[in-house]
Amino acid sequence: MDTPDKNNKNTQEKENKQIPFILKMLHTPPLKKQTIDDYENFPKIQTVFEYAQKCLDNGRFKAAIKSFQDVIKTNPCAAAYNNLALAYMFQSQKEKAHDTFQKAHDLYPNAPLCTYNFATYFYYQNKLDKAISLFTSILKQEESSLDSTGKEEIDVIKKPTLNNLSCALFYQSQDKPETLKKAAEYLEQAHDPEKIYPLILVNLANIYAKQEKYDDAIKFYKQALDEDPLIADAYNGLGFAYCNTNNPDKGIKMFKRALYVDKNCQAALHNLKMLHYAMSQAQSQETPAQK
Repeated sequence: MDTPDKNNKNTQEKENKQIPFILKMLHTPPLKKQTIDDYENFPKIQTVFEYAQKCLDNGRFKAAIKSFQDVIKTNPCAAAYNNLALAYMFQSQKEKAHDTFQKAHDLYPNAPLCTYNFATYFYYQNKLDKAISLFTSILKQEESSLDSTGKEEIDVIKKPTLNNLSCALFYQSQDKPETLKKAAEYLEQAHDPEKIYPLILVNLANIYAKQEKYDDAIKFYKQALDEDPLIADAYNGLGFAYCNTNNPDKGIKMFKRALYVDKNCQAALHNLKMLHYAMSQAQSQETPAQK
Protein backbone atom coordinates (compact mmCIF):
# COMPACT_ATOMS: atom_id res chain seq x y z
CA MET A 1 0.00 0.00 0.00
CA ASP A 2 1.38 3.42 -0.92
CA THR A 3 1.73 5.96 1.86
CA PRO A 4 3.71 9.12 2.48
CA ASP A 5 7.14 8.88 4.10
CA LYS A 6 6.68 6.58 7.12
CA ASN A 7 9.55 8.22 8.98
CA ASN A 8 7.09 10.93 9.93
CA LYS A 9 5.30 9.79 13.11
CA ASN A 10 2.08 11.52 12.08
CA THR A 11 1.78 9.35 8.97
CA GLN A 12 2.77 5.97 10.37
CA GLU A 13 0.24 3.26 9.60
CA LYS A 14 -1.83 2.13 12.55
CA GLU A 15 -3.11 -1.41 12.43
CA ASN A 16 -6.75 -0.61 12.99
CA LYS A 17 -6.96 2.34 10.59
CA GLN A 18 -7.42 2.46 6.84
CA ILE A 19 -4.71 4.16 4.79
CA PRO A 20 -5.58 5.57 1.37
CA PHE A 21 -4.22 4.17 -1.87
CA ILE A 22 -2.24 6.65 -3.96
CA LEU A 23 -2.47 6.02 -7.71
CA LYS A 24 0.87 5.67 -9.44
CA MET A 25 2.85 8.20 -11.44
CA LEU A 26 2.50 8.06 -15.22
CA HIS A 27 4.81 8.27 -18.22
CA THR A 28 4.39 11.09 -20.68
CA PRO A 29 3.02 10.07 -24.10
CA PRO A 30 5.38 9.55 -27.07
CA LEU A 31 7.22 12.60 -28.34
CA LYS A 32 5.58 14.71 -31.02
CA LYS A 33 7.34 16.94 -33.51
CA GLN A 34 5.90 20.11 -32.04
CA THR A 35 7.66 19.33 -28.75
CA ILE A 36 11.09 19.06 -30.42
CA ASP A 37 13.17 22.10 -31.32
CA ASP A 38 15.62 20.17 -33.52
CA TYR A 39 13.29 19.01 -36.29
CA GLU A 40 16.10 17.65 -38.49
CA ASN A 41 17.19 15.20 -35.77
CA PHE A 42 13.65 14.29 -34.68
CA PRO A 43 13.74 10.63 -35.89
CA LYS A 44 16.97 9.99 -33.95
CA ILE A 45 15.68 11.72 -30.81
CA GLN A 46 12.39 9.81 -31.01
CA THR A 47 14.23 6.48 -31.34
CA VAL A 48 16.35 7.16 -28.25
CA PHE A 49 13.30 8.38 -26.32
CA GLU A 50 11.32 5.23 -27.17
CA TYR A 51 14.27 3.03 -26.20
CA ALA A 52 14.49 4.86 -22.86
CA GLN A 53 10.76 4.30 -22.31
CA LYS A 54 11.16 0.55 -22.89
CA CYS A 55 14.06 0.44 -20.43
CA LEU A 56 11.91 2.26 -17.86
CA ASP A 57 9.01 -0.15 -18.42
CA ASN A 58 11.26 -3.19 -18.07
CA GLY A 59 13.02 -2.04 -14.90
CA ARG A 60 16.34 -1.19 -16.59
CA PHE A 61 16.52 2.12 -14.78
CA LYS A 62 20.22 2.88 -15.26
CA ALA A 63 19.88 2.42 -19.02
CA ALA A 64 16.72 4.55 -18.98
CA ILE A 65 18.50 7.33 -17.08
CA LYS A 66 21.41 7.38 -19.54
CA SER A 67 19.11 7.40 -22.59
CA PHE A 68 16.83 10.16 -21.26
CA GLN A 69 19.95 12.19 -20.46
CA ASP A 70 21.07 11.71 -24.08
CA VAL A 71 17.69 13.04 -25.28
CA ILE A 72 18.00 16.05 -22.97
CA LYS A 73 21.48 16.88 -24.31
CA THR A 74 19.98 17.18 -27.78
CA ASN A 75 16.65 18.64 -26.77
CA PRO A 76 15.80 19.49 -23.13
CA CYS A 77 12.06 18.84 -23.40
CA ALA A 78 9.65 18.45 -20.48
CA ALA A 79 8.71 14.89 -21.49
CA ALA A 80 12.30 13.65 -21.19
CA TYR A 81 12.83 15.44 -17.86
CA ASN A 82 9.57 14.00 -16.52
CA ASN A 83 10.43 10.41 -17.40
CA LEU A 84 14.02 10.82 -16.23
CA ALA A 85 12.62 11.89 -12.85
CA LEU A 86 10.49 8.72 -12.76
CA ALA A 87 13.62 6.64 -13.33
CA TYR A 88 15.34 8.47 -10.49
CA MET A 89 12.34 7.73 -8.25
CA PHE A 90 12.60 4.02 -8.99
CA GLN A 91 16.28 4.22 -8.06
CA SER A 92 15.37 5.99 -4.76
CA GLN A 93 17.37 9.05 -5.81
CA LYS A 94 14.88 11.48 -4.29
CA GLU A 95 16.88 14.70 -4.59
CA LYS A 96 17.66 14.09 -8.26
CA ALA A 97 14.01 13.19 -8.85
CA HIS A 98 12.88 16.45 -7.25
CA ASP A 99 15.30 18.59 -9.25
CA THR A 100 14.36 16.84 -12.49
CA PHE A 101 10.60 17.11 -11.89
CA GLN A 102 11.20 20.80 -11.14
CA LYS A 103 12.96 21.26 -14.51
CA ALA A 104 10.04 19.60 -16.30
CA HIS A 105 7.61 21.84 -14.44
CA ASP A 106 9.68 24.96 -15.17
CA LEU A 107 9.84 24.14 -18.87
CA TYR A 108 6.11 23.51 -19.19
CA PRO A 109 4.26 24.65 -16.03
CA ASN A 110 0.89 23.95 -17.63
CA ALA A 111 1.64 20.37 -18.66
CA PRO A 112 -1.01 18.43 -16.68
CA LEU A 113 0.82 15.10 -16.62
CA CYS A 114 4.15 16.59 -15.50
CA THR A 115 2.32 18.53 -12.81
CA TYR A 116 0.50 15.37 -11.68
CA ASN A 117 3.77 13.48 -11.27
CA PHE A 118 5.42 16.37 -9.43
CA ALA A 119 2.44 16.58 -7.06
CA THR A 120 2.54 12.82 -6.47
CA TYR A 121 6.26 13.10 -5.71
CA PHE A 122 5.49 15.70 -3.02
CA TYR A 123 2.81 13.38 -1.59
CA TYR A 124 5.36 10.61 -1.20
CA GLN A 125 7.70 13.04 0.59
CA ASN A 126 4.85 14.00 2.94
CA LYS A 127 4.88 17.59 1.68
CA LEU A 128 1.12 17.63 1.58
CA ASP A 129 0.58 21.38 1.15
CA LYS A 130 2.64 21.39 -2.05
CA ALA A 131 0.95 18.23 -3.28
CA ILE A 132 -2.53 19.67 -2.66
CA SER A 133 -1.61 22.94 -4.37
CA LEU A 134 -0.36 21.20 -7.52
CA PHE A 135 -3.22 18.70 -7.71
CA THR A 136 -5.69 21.58 -7.33
CA SER A 137 -3.93 23.52 -10.11
CA ILE A 138 -4.56 20.60 -12.50
CA LEU A 139 -8.30 20.73 -11.81
CA LYS A 140 -8.26 24.48 -12.43
CA GLN A 141 -6.52 23.90 -15.77
CA GLU A 142 -9.46 21.80 -16.89
CA GLU A 143 -11.60 24.92 -16.72
CA SER A 144 -9.12 27.00 -18.77
CA SER A 145 -8.24 26.81 -22.43
CA LEU A 146 -5.68 24.09 -23.20
CA ASP A 147 -4.30 22.79 -26.47
CA SER A 148 -5.42 19.37 -27.70
CA THR A 149 -2.45 17.63 -26.05
CA GLY A 150 -3.23 19.26 -22.71
CA LYS A 151 -6.87 18.23 -22.92
CA GLU A 152 -5.89 14.64 -23.72
CA GLU A 153 -3.60 14.58 -20.69
CA ILE A 154 -6.35 15.98 -18.44
CA ASP A 155 -8.67 13.19 -19.58
CA VAL A 156 -6.03 10.59 -18.66
CA ILE A 157 -5.15 11.97 -15.23
CA LYS A 158 -8.36 13.56 -13.97
CA LYS A 159 -9.49 10.55 -11.91
CA PRO A 160 -6.00 9.83 -10.50
CA THR A 161 -5.68 13.54 -9.67
CA LEU A 162 -8.98 13.59 -7.78
CA ASN A 163 -8.00 10.38 -5.98
CA ASN A 164 -4.53 11.56 -4.97
CA LEU A 165 -5.81 14.98 -3.91
CA SER A 166 -8.29 13.18 -1.67
CA CYS A 167 -5.48 11.04 -0.19
CA ALA A 168 -3.46 14.14 0.64
CA LEU A 169 -6.48 15.77 2.28
CA PHE A 170 -7.15 12.54 4.21
CA TYR A 171 -3.73 12.75 5.83
CA GLN A 172 -3.94 16.47 6.38
CA SER A 173 -7.43 16.30 7.88
CA GLN A 174 -6.48 15.20 11.42
CA ASP A 175 -10.03 13.80 11.49
CA LYS A 176 -11.59 17.23 10.86
CA PRO A 177 -15.10 16.57 9.51
CA GLU A 178 -15.01 19.40 6.93
CA THR A 179 -11.72 18.19 5.41
CA LEU A 180 -12.88 14.58 5.31
CA LYS A 181 -16.07 15.74 3.63
CA LYS A 182 -14.06 17.54 0.94
CA ALA A 183 -11.90 14.44 0.44
CA ALA A 184 -15.03 12.34 -0.02
CA GLU A 185 -16.44 14.83 -2.54
CA TYR A 186 -13.32 14.55 -4.71
CA LEU A 187 -13.52 10.75 -4.64
CA GLU A 188 -17.21 10.86 -5.53
CA GLN A 189 -16.25 12.94 -8.58
CA ALA A 190 -13.56 10.40 -9.47
CA HIS A 191 -15.96 7.45 -9.25
CA ASP A 192 -17.28 6.54 -12.68
CA PRO A 193 -19.63 3.52 -12.86
CA GLU A 194 -18.66 3.02 -16.52
CA LYS A 195 -14.89 2.97 -15.86
CA ILE A 196 -14.25 1.74 -12.36
CA TYR A 197 -11.00 2.12 -10.46
CA PRO A 198 -11.30 -0.40 -7.58
CA LEU A 199 -8.75 1.46 -5.45
CA ILE A 200 -10.77 4.68 -5.73
CA LEU A 201 -13.77 2.77 -4.38
CA VAL A 202 -11.68 1.43 -1.49
CA ASN A 203 -10.51 4.96 -0.66
CA LEU A 204 -14.08 6.25 -0.76
CA ALA A 205 -15.20 3.41 1.51
CA ASN A 206 -12.32 4.18 3.88
CA ILE A 207 -13.45 7.78 4.24
CA TYR A 208 -17.07 6.75 4.80
CA ALA A 209 -15.87 4.35 7.50
CA LYS A 210 -13.86 7.20 9.03
CA GLN A 211 -17.05 9.27 9.05
CA GLU A 212 -18.89 6.31 10.64
CA LYS A 213 -21.12 5.98 7.57
CA TYR A 214 -20.75 2.23 7.70
CA ASP A 215 -23.60 1.30 5.35
CA ASP A 216 -22.05 3.46 2.61
CA ALA A 217 -18.62 2.02 3.40
CA ILE A 218 -19.92 -1.55 3.06
CA LYS A 219 -21.51 -0.72 -0.29
CA PHE A 220 -18.29 0.62 -1.81
CA TYR A 221 -16.02 -2.06 -0.32
CA LYS A 222 -18.28 -4.65 -1.96
CA GLN A 223 -18.21 -2.81 -5.30
CA ALA A 224 -14.41 -2.67 -5.18
CA LEU A 225 -14.19 -6.40 -4.47
CA ASP A 226 -16.61 -7.15 -7.30
CA GLU A 227 -14.06 -5.53 -9.63
CA ASP A 228 -10.95 -6.93 -7.93
CA PRO A 229 -11.40 -9.74 -5.38
CA LEU A 230 -7.72 -9.64 -4.37
CA ILE A 231 -7.60 -6.38 -2.39
CA ALA A 232 -6.83 -7.47 1.16
CA ASP A 233 -7.41 -3.97 2.56
CA ALA A 234 -10.94 -3.96 1.15
CA TYR A 235 -11.76 -7.20 3.00
CA ASN A 236 -10.24 -5.75 6.17
CA GLY A 237 -12.24 -2.53 5.81
CA LEU A 238 -15.40 -4.50 5.13
CA GLY A 239 -14.78 -6.56 8.26
CA PHE A 240 -14.23 -3.40 10.27
CA ALA A 241 -17.51 -1.94 8.96
CA TYR A 242 -19.41 -5.15 9.76
CA CYS A 243 -18.07 -5.12 13.31
CA ASN A 244 -19.36 -1.59 13.72
CA THR A 245 -22.82 -2.58 12.51
CA ASN A 246 -23.22 -5.43 15.01
CA ASN A 247 -22.18 -8.17 12.60
CA PRO A 248 -19.07 -9.65 14.27
CA ASP A 249 -19.44 -13.04 12.55
CA LYS A 250 -19.30 -11.37 9.14
CA GLY A 251 -16.40 -9.30 10.42
CA ILE A 252 -14.42 -12.43 11.33
CA LYS A 253 -15.13 -13.91 7.90
CA MET A 254 -13.83 -10.78 6.12
CA PHE A 255 -10.69 -10.51 8.27
CA LYS A 256 -9.91 -14.15 7.45
CA ARG A 257 -10.42 -13.48 3.74
CA ALA A 258 -8.06 -10.52 3.96
CA LEU A 259 -5.41 -12.79 5.46
CA TYR A 260 -6.09 -15.45 2.83
CA VAL A 261 -5.39 -12.87 0.11
CA ASP A 262 -2.41 -11.39 1.96
CA LYS A 263 -1.04 -13.29 4.95
CA ASN A 264 0.97 -10.17 5.88
CA CYS A 265 -2.07 -7.89 6.19
CA GLN A 266 -1.25 -6.64 9.67
CA ALA A 267 -4.44 -4.60 9.99
CA ALA A 268 -6.63 -7.68 9.47
CA LEU A 269 -4.49 -9.77 11.82
CA HIS A 270 -4.74 -7.10 14.52
CA ASN A 271 -8.49 -6.64 14.05
CA LEU A 272 -9.13 -10.40 14.10
CA LYS A 273 -7.21 -10.82 17.35
CA MET A 274 -8.99 -7.86 18.96
CA LEU A 275 -12.39 -9.13 17.86
CA HIS A 276 -11.75 -12.64 19.21
CA TYR A 277 -10.58 -11.12 22.49
CA ALA A 278 -13.65 -8.86 22.78
CA MET A 279 -16.00 -11.76 22.02
CA SER A 280 -14.30 -14.05 24.58
CA GLN A 281 -14.54 -11.31 27.20
CA ALA A 282 -18.23 -10.83 26.50
CA GLN A 283 -18.88 -14.59 26.76
CA SER A 284 -17.02 -14.87 30.07
CA GLN A 285 -19.13 -12.07 31.53
CA GLU A 286 -22.32 -13.80 30.39
CA THR A 287 -21.33 -17.21 31.82
CA PRO A 288 -22.64 -17.60 35.41
CA ALA A 289 -20.02 -18.35 38.02
CA GLN A 290 -19.79 -22.05 38.87
CA LYS A 291 -20.03 -23.16 42.49
